[in-house]
Amino acid sequence: MAVSSGFFNASESSGNRDRVYSAEDFGAIFDGIISDGIFEKYPDSVYDSETDTWSPFKVVPSENSTTGHLEVVVRPGRAWFDKTWTLNDADVAVELDSRDASKHRIDGIYIKVDKDERQNSIYVAKGDEASTSPSLKPPEDVPGHVTHYLIATIYVTANQSVDTQITLAEITNKIGLEDGAPYVKSNVTDPSITTTTILNNLENQFDSYQSKYTDEFVDWFESIKDTMGTVTADQIVEIAELVANTYSTDYLSGGYPYTNDDCLYLSSSKDVLPPVIINFGFVTGSMYPNRFANELTVHTETLQTGE
Repeated sequence: MAVSSGFFNASESSGNRDRVYSAEDFGAIFDGIISDGIFEKYPDSVYDSETDTWSPFKVVPSENSTTGHLEVVVRPGRAWFDKTWTLNDADVAVELDSRDASKHRIDGIYIKVDKDERQNSIYVAKGDEASTSPSLKPPEDVPGHVTHYLIATIYVTANQSVDTQITLAEITNKIGLEDGAPYVKSNVTDPSITTTTILNNLENQFDSYQSKYTDEFVDWFESIKDTMGTVTADQIVEIAELVANTYSTDYLSGGYPYTNDDCLYLSSSKDVLPPVIINFGFVTGSMYPNRFANELTVHTETLQTGE
C-alpha cells in the first residue's frame, strides 16, 4: 500500500465494527513532530534552581541502608520510545548484584521497552567481571519487540566489603551523550535555535545596518559640505532641535502644513517656520509662509551663518 490514512469512525454492521486501531497507530501521531528520547524538562521535581539544570531519569547513590545487595536510585522522568511513553513519577530504588571481592564490572541501567509484555521498565544489565578493564555488556534488542535505552553505567569496583554501597564517583549518567539515550527533540523546528542565537543574529544585523548607513552618511556629507558654506556642526544640531521642539499638530487641523514638492513646514506658530531639512539637505534660511497665498508660496530670508 503506497498511501494510508486515519483515523476514521468505524462502521457497524450486524454488531461488528469494520476497523480497529493499535497503540502504534495512536503513537504514530507524533511521527515527524518529535524524535524518540527523554523529555529534558519534565517533571518539575528534577529541576535544580541553584544550577538551573534538569535531570530526568538521573541515577544517583541510594541513601537506604541495605544488606545483601547494592542499590542505586533512578529519579523521575518521562520518555517517548518506539511509539510508547514511559513515566517515572517518583524515585525508584534499583538493586544491583553485590561486589566481587577481586574483580570489577560495569553494569548498565536502561529504559526497557517491551511490546510483547506491553510494559516499559527500568532494567539492569550486569556486566562481565574482570580483574582489569571490565566492559559494558548491553542486553540484546529484538526489533519491534524489545529495545533498551541506556541511561547510566555503574562501575562496580572490587571490594572485600562486598556490601559497600555505590558512590557518586562510580555512576556515569549517559542521557544526552553519544552512547546514551537521547533527549526528545522537535522535528518541526531546528532545536539548536535558542534565544541567545536569535539575539546574536539581531545584534549582527544591527551592526551591519549601522555600518552601512554610517558609511552612506559620510559619503553624503562629503558630497554636500562644500555647498553648506560656513554652517557648523553645532548649527546643524540646533536646526534639528528647533524642528523637533516646534512641531505642532495644530498645523494639521488648521489647514497646515504648507508644503511644496520638497518641503514639510511644521511650527507652533503660523507666522514663523523654522529652518527645515529638504530631501536630507539642510536649508540655510528662515522660512515664513504667506498666510494669504496658496500653499506653494513661501517667503525666505537668508540665514546669517556663523552666528
